[in-house]
Amino acid sequence: METFSEERFKGKDDFRRVPISRNINIKVEDKMEKDLEDLTMKMMRSMDGLEDEVTEESEDLGNCRKCKRIISSEAVLAGKDTYHQDCFTCAHCAVRLTGKYYMVEEKYYCPNHRTVSLDKCKKCSDFISDGAVVFNNNKYHQTCFKCSVCFMPLDGKFYTTEEGENICELDYKNSRERCHHCSLPMLDQILTAMDNKYHPACFRCALCDKELDGVPFIMDGKAINCRDCYATYKAKQCYICGEGIVSSSERKTSLITCEGRNYHEQCYKCKSCSTPLNGEYCFTRGDNIFCQNCQNKTRV
Repeated sequence: METFSEERFKGKDDFRRVPISRNINIKVEDKMEKDLEDLTMKMMRSMDGLEDEVTEESEDLGNCRKCKRIISSEAVLAGKDTYHQDCFTCAHCAVRLTGKYYMVEEKYYCPNHRTVSLDKCKKCSDFISDGAVVFNNNKYHQTCFKCSVCFMPLDGKFYTTEEGENICELDYKNSRERCHHCSLPMLDQILTAMDNKYHPACFRCALCDKELDGVPFIMDGKAINCRDCYATYKAKQCYICGEGIVSSSERKTSLITCEGRNYHEQCYKCKSCSTPLNGEYCFTRGDNIFCQNCQNKTRV
């Protein structure tokens, strides 16, 4: 800063300014510049801090699925999960996965070890990389699980033979014995009667169509009849009681013929004394039969 004073010169009517001193306050100017520089630096640091904060928030990509730490820079997205690039590694060899990878049961593998955790097909022994069919604790390719007869894939109902072969429903039916009555395959229970085999529901009376599974029956030639139908329509009728001469589970009987007439064994007895006449001499009088003693009495 400069300081001036006024001085009058003789013979002259004017004045002029004469510098009396030249003093520049360097210290004051240096302090102001330093304060300005400090303020500028504080503003710059504040702006840098704000920028860093915004950048950090924008780059927060969540937690790494493997190490659980926050991902603040680049991340690998696999499915719904994110990983640090160094954390996204093969589950078998731990090599970082940077290209093609495979996921098996929520684990990631490199191309060289993608078969490490895969099951093998019971049929062809090759690795199963897609869907599998599980049967008796064994796994198969869907295309390998086939019928042992027609070799078509088993995608519905099937049967397993005693030899361990899996057969589709159609071929299983064709391999079964057929019912003597309806000629259809017998898949479940089999009823055997008179050297023939039947569905239980097909073994029926030829006259009344009554099911005879567990019921007494009578064979008349090739026809099968229940006891009631046979006694009513086919059996010889007793001359005394008029019923069919047929044995039952409660009572056994024999057919006795005398002079062209048929009798139950229990009905073949003397009309007067009720003496059984099976193997004895008898005499007929009208519709009745008599023993020899009663016949003799009637003569007297």
